[in-house]
This record gives sequence, C-alpha cells and structure tokens, in this order.
Amino acid sequence: MSREFFCDLLGVTALTVTTVIVLWLPAILQA
Repeated sequence: MSREFFCDLLGVTALTVTTVIVLWLPAILQA
C-alpha cells in the first residue's frame, strides 16, 4: 500500500463516519 492510497482511504473513511454520525445523531438523541 502506498502512502497516498492510505491517506485517501483514511479521508474517505473519516468522511463516511462523519456523515453517518450526522445522519444518525438526531435519531439517537430522540430515542
């Protein structure tokens, strides 16, 4: 694995996790 690939993968993962948290946070707080 190259460093650039790892950085891109890390960025995509962070973005995905952030999106999921933002989408699910209201539902979790209302539960």
